[in-house]
Amino acid sequence: MCGNSKGTLARFGLFLGMVASVTLLVAFVSNSWLTTKEPVLLPNSRISTTIQFRIGLWEVCPLVKKVNSTIHVPRPSCAAIKYEGWRDITHTDLGLWTPLELGPAFITRMR
Repeated sequence: MCGNSKGTLARFGLFLGMVASVTLLVAFVSNSWLTTKEPVLLPNSRISTTIQFRIGLWEVCPLVKKVNSTIHVPRPSCAAIKYEGWRDITHTDLGLWTPLELGPAFITRMR
């Protein structure tokens, strides 16, 4: 019985290693593997909206959800994630007009 459990444990370890390798490969190849939302105030108004982030290992794409079509909202473009140095990522690195709490902090920790 002891010999059989070692073989089962070895096969299970091999299976988990293959799953981890495939997951890592998908994270390297795909451009977006995580989506988050964060509430913000629109510039020069009291209207609240959300910014949705599509986060990959190499770039971040913020998308502002418009509440009203008459309000002009600056449309941020995708930004590359900088891996040099240990400086925290800020909202200006992502091309956003307002400070955020969750998005930049998560991207900084992800690096």
